[in-house]
Amino acid sequence: MTRDVLGVALICIAAGLIGCGLTGPDPCRPPDPDCTQPPPPEYIRFTPRQAVEYLRHSWADRDSTRADSIYAVDYEGNSVDLADPASGTFTFFKSDEVRAINGLKNDANVVRLDMDFPADTLGWEMFSDAADPPEWVGVQVRGPLIYVYYVDSRNDLIVSGSKTLEFKTRPVQVGSQTLWEVVRSTEVHDDPEGGTP
Repeated sequence: MTRDVLGVALICIAAGLIGCGLTGPDPCRPPDPDCTQPPPPEYIRFTPRQAVEYLRHSWADRDSTRADSIYAVDYEGNSVDLADPASGTFTFFKSDEVRAINGLKNDANVVRLDMDFPADTLGWEMFSDAADPPEWVGVQVRGPLIYVYYVDSRNDLIVSGSKTLEFKTRPVQVGSQTLWEVVRSTEVHDDPEGGTP
């Protein structure tokens, strides 16, 4: 897997309202086009942790509509390779992440995608950064893994080598509810062998 794909995959791991309130008509699907039913538990985002889980599930489900809704309009993701400092930092935007997920969904050779964030969400580190607006909340996940399963299992990929994956989340008002969206992500990669099957 190339570094570009690894960066997009890990950054974008890193939850669904293109409708359900942020930027346009509600995207809820049949049999509930008017969003009268509560979303599945993996697709709620009343806390920063839930926003990260929402994003993780949207990648695993290859659901670009939900991903589009969880990424803030001004989202920016960065991938830093400590094993190759000369390569610099790769930067990705919301459109890159949504396009990557859509590409995975439309690839007939991909049968499944799994995101493994090893620690239980209660073990994820919550943090704040003095340089960020005060309402932002960071969530750090250590040692994330991505598995991409293909029709021909000899092509399966395990994307490893990431030291940390950090998400910055912020609250957003949708109707009468306060939800959380992902506004920044940073993937720190430190294993030159990461991405091999």
